[in-house]
Amino acid sequence: MRRTSHLPINLIKMALLTLALTGCNRNDDFSQVPPHILPIDSFAQIMTDFAIAESATNMNIGNQPVFRLDTAYAFNPVQEHGISRARLDSSMAFYARHPERYEKVYQIVLDNLNALKKIEK
Repeated sequence: MRRTSHLPINLIKMALLTLALTGCNRNDDFSQVPPHILPIDSFAQIMTDFAIAESATNMNIGNQPVFRLDTAYAFNPVQEHGISRARLDSSMAFYARHPERYEKVYQIVLDNLNALKKIEK
């Protein structure tokens, strides 16, 4: 009795099944953002505001004592943009799972910060 190996055939079937399942669902069209996720432009604006707030805090531009930093820089981008922390967290998780979109967000953030820098001069 001769035993034949089905490993190559099973391996090929498994690879084809994996390709079919992942290939059909992979649509990274930038318009396919779920409704509860912030759009790229809105998310980028909030991230720009966070960058500005963090920078102001780190620079201590108001020469505040360390114990007063939390009240001196009370700017809250989440509250300012009228969104919930949960929506921001969901958006951050979504964009983290889609690096090409996250890259686009941070390109907009850099563009926003560079534009503000030009206005300052």
